[in-house]
Amino acid sequence: MTSYPTSVWDGDSGNRDSDDGNNRAPDYRDWDRLISEIAAVQSQLGLGIDAESAAAIGVVGTSVTEVSNRGCVQQVILTLTDIAITIVDGTTKEVGSALIHTFPAGATKVLGVVVDLDLTCTGADFAASGVGDYALGSAAATDQALTGTDLTWSTDSAAITVTIAAPQALHDMGETVAIYDGTSTPGPVYLNLAMDAGEGAGEITANGTVTITFVNLGDY
Repeated sequence: MTSYPTSVWDGDSGNRDSDDGNNRAPDYRDWDRLISEIAAVQSQLGLGIDAESAAAIGVVGTSVTEVSNRGCVQQVILTLTDIAITIVDGTTKEVGSALIHTFPAGATKVLGVVVDLDLTCTGADFAASGVGDYALGSAAATDQALTGTDLTWSTDSAAITVTIAAPQALHDMGETVAIYDGTSTPGPVYLNLAMDAGEGAGEITANGTVTITFVNLGDY
């Protein structure tokens, strides 16, 4: 069982004494000591593992060096402010897209996506409301079906309704997706909208957030 440090942390550290007065700016030794005591408490309670075990990443082979990256899981929160997406009229192409993000170079594994957007119809040809679908893709949408690269990052499409009268809420949680090969060209993220046949041309304005949690698996 992990033992506690010799004393309870009271502001003292390797280069300061709390009895000398208030210490308003902790240094790395303060944090090291505090963390070690928290780890000891967790161990006493049977929670988690000790700091040394948590830091272990394995044993490298002969003539091999290692560089560990403990921040490999990343999250981007994209805030969209009045992003105007033009919907092009056509028999099978009443679609529009906006590039909202580009991943860093490398193999990208998206763990999940959360979309929280308000969509407002401002198009002259739309009726009072328009019905269609949305997706997050690695390419701009070219067809109302929204398949393949139209929905790379969101796995499938989700229904939307937009109105002129008031913003319509779009809430969605995308499933995990396969690894995207961005080693040659970093993966773009497009917000793709596809309106149903007969809706006509117009413009849809998007406001809100798109949160993407991902892992960059490396590059070559």
